[in-house]
Amino acid sequence: MLWFAGNEALLLVFTCNHCPYAKAKFDELNALADEYDDVAVVGINPNDAREYPEDSFTKMQEYVDAGKVQYDAYLRDGSQAVAAAYGATCTPDPFLFENSAASTTPRGGGEAVGDGEFRLVYHGRLDDARNPDEEPTEREMKDIID
Repeated sequence: MLWFAGNEALLLVFTCNHCPYAKAKFDELNALADEYDDVAVVGINPNDAREYPEDSFTKMQEYVDAGKVQYDAYLRDGSQAVAAAYGATCTPDPFLFENSAASTTPRGGGEAVGDGEFRLVYHGRLDDARNPDEEPTEREMKDIID
């Protein structure tokens, strides 16, 4: 998390390339990364590439190169140790952290003065669409970030 110490918040999302539920949220995650310069959006793929070849590191790079994934970082958790440490149980599984010093920097003004100490402020869904083919009517994560 120290890489993002200058950000007001960090949205860490356990996601992948093969799951239709995770793929349905690519656009929302890309939009959040685009809309909020002060929020780092980081995807972590915890899946076994032998079981799910679409989730290999090479395929992850292809998704980034093709513009399907436009987050601040898309990382691989090949051992699933990070997912286990966070208690991530599905994809997508988002965790929103606030930088403890972020409250000293007004949103939209000045430079972030975060100290890299993050606290969990939300663990839940990105929006209210429950199925991959549903269009969301509420952007819950966006509302929480705002």
